Amino acid sequence: MKKIIFISLAIFLTSCMSFHEIAKGTSQSDIDSIPKGATKIIVENDKSMQENYIMSYQTLISQNFKIEKSNKKMGYILANNTEPGDTRMRLNIICKDNTININVDWSAGTQTGAMISAMGMYSANFTWYHAKWAKNNTKSTTAFLYAFKFAQKLGGIIKFE
Repeated sequence: MKKIIFISLAIFLTSCMSFHEIAKGTSQSDIDSIPKGATKIIVENDKSMQENYIMSYQTLISQNFKIEKSNKKMGYILANNTEPGDTRMRLNIICKDNTININVDWSAGTQTGAMISAMGMYSANFTWYHAKWAKNNTKSTTAFLYAFKFAQKLGGIIKFE
């Protein structure tokens, strides 16, 4: 049993993408601009709702996101990624004239679930949690940083709530 736990833990630790790996390419001043407790990213620009929708959709596809739901008329996109490290992430994007609102959810990845199940601790639960910026290396902060990097690719002025 100890051997199974050790092997599972080793696989888990080598598969996790750290906060610092995701932060590569983002300046420290940009990271420091995110206020503690932020739960929403707002991109302000001079584009129409349709332009913001198309730009968001194309950027999601180019970043290997899977589109779960979308409504071009309403400017709505729900997309998830291919697990940065062992954190699943989902972006809920609402496009409006001059604004793109991004809400971020996260869940444990499949490798964490497999490890927990293998250790017999409990069955894997892939509940989605709302991401919140805490300036530390948690799954929530990692997901929020990943979403922030996505928002930067959209251009415009980035604000937080």
